[in-house]
Amino acid sequence: MGGTADPLWDGAVAAASGAQVLEVEGADHSLEVHDWRRSHEILARVAAAVEEFAARL
Repeated sequence: MGGTADPLWDGAVAAASGAQVLEVEGADHSLEVHDWRRSHEILARVAAAVEEFAARL
C-alpha cells in the first residue's frame, strides 16, 4: 500500500513485484490527504484490503 504523494512510494516497483498493491491517489506516507472525510474513506479501503489479504492466508 502506498500513496502517490509519498516520495518514498514507487508505484511502478510495487506493481512489478507481483504482489497485491493498493495505490491511493494523492495520499501521503500516512495514507492521508488534506480532506479528513476522504482520509476516512481511504482508511476504510485500507482496512478492507488488509482484511481480504488476511482472509486468504
